[in-house]
Amino acid sequence: MKLVILPLLFITLFSSTRADSWLPPTARVFSSPNGKFLLHILPKALKSFPELPEDAAGNSKERKTLGLNETCQATLFQKDNEKGIDSATIRFHPVWQQKLVNEVAPMDAYVSDDGRFVVTTDDYGFLGDGENVVVIYSEGKFIRRYKLTEFIPQSAIDTLQVPQSTSSIEWAGRHRIDSKNGLLLLQVWKSGNPFNLPVKTPAQYRTVTIRLSTGEILQDPKPKVNR
Repeated sequence: MKLVILPLLFITLFSSTRADSWLPPTARVFSSPNGKFLLHILPKALKSFPELPEDAAGNSKERKTLGLNETCQATLFQKDNEKGIDSATIRFHPVWQQKLVNEVAPMDAYVSDDGRFVVTTDDYGFLGDGENVVVIYSEGKFIRRYKLTEFIPQSAIDTLQVPQSTSSIEWAGRHRIDSKNGLLLLQVWKSGNPFNLPVKTPAQYRTVTIRLSTGEILQDPKPKVNR
């Protein structure tokens, strides 16, 4: 499989009630922090992402002929110890391939330095919505997934204490995997009026710690909900 990193572009305009726009999902590659593992995610092909021939939209055989994915697929690659004939060439070999639980594709993904754990966040185009806000996999096998309300109270979402657009709830900061201790460190928006703050800063997020091997939430400083 040829790996090509394609940037994902999307529009984010900060306002109390704003529209947003999403480009068609494309194949993407995510790297572990140490660069030893690459996760290649191929999204499910939809009629509108991109536009397909009319007879291919609901015809599995035709879709297969066109090379269109029926599900979202992920493949984890590991860096080879030996380089190719050209000393500048870096080679990777596949470790596992697995169908992801996302209907189309996840928005982002994270890989541990040892390649054991993969974490995805959000469904493409619907940040903070549904059951796949955070999903954990271990060695390609599903461990657990979370809804946003497991991290942020529904009352905070309903009263617009989290940045929102017409399609998404922008709950997430900069997440990371602590590979040494097997932990996921989520940056979750602190409940409070986001529209009085023109720029998002790290201080506006709290850290939720999750044990990757079990999916257990170890630490979650509960947010204050303004009444």
